Amino acid sequence: MNVPSFLRFMPQFPLLHTLLPAEKAQLEAVAQWRSVRKNCLVYHPGDPADHIYFLVKGAVKTGIVLHDGRTMIRNIALPGQLFGESGLLGESGRRDFARTLNQSADFFAVRVTDFQQLMRHNFELTNAILKLFGDRLRRAELQQQALINKDVRARIVDFIKENAAQRHTERLSLNGLTQADIANLVGASRQTVTAVLNELRKTNVIAFSRRDISIQDRDKLN
Repeated sequence: MNVPSFLRFMPQFPLLHTLLPAEKAQLEAVAQWRSVRKNCLVYHPGDPADHIYFLVKGAVKTGIVLHDGRTMIRNIALPGQLFGESGLLGESGRRDFARTLNQSADFFAVRVTDFQQLMRHNFELTNAILKLFGDRLRRAELQQQALINKDVRARIVDFIKENAAQRHTERLSLNGLTQADIANLVGASRQTVTAVLNELRKTNVIAFSRRDISIQDRDKLN
């Protein structure tokens, strides 16, 4: 089997745009190509946090299992994004899990120590990583505040608007994300998510299928 070159995919990752040609070649030399089947774990809680992952195909959800057995999804990684980055913060073991959605996922794995070596010599790359951590921390704080201050309908509407804004489109591809996954993201039951989506569809605010959600009337999406 021919292993794809990471150099071919690097332009898809804004995080890597600051790398010089020699640094790109250095990253290419240490990156390992991996493919994981749909609905399979990439890593478990307790696994060593010794790699970071650059996703080129599919979607990967990361989250934690609560003490009562419920799952809380923290992030959905899409092509062109990084996941599994906790090792860059000095964590030795995984606190979360990463699982593919209902399609296989292809990505490049890079050892944390190799990527940290690049960061030591590229200040702009370090700044980009710090911004990534800051953005994810802010999203987590907003998610926590929403659980306290907003009702379920408002949290689902926020999910639609925020994800559409991030992707600069009125059509939000779910990339295998199910209504149960959305429920875990917004802190609701799957039945409630279904009811809210159906209500928004009946009032012609959105259209949705198993594959995507399309915003029909942004002015009414509030």
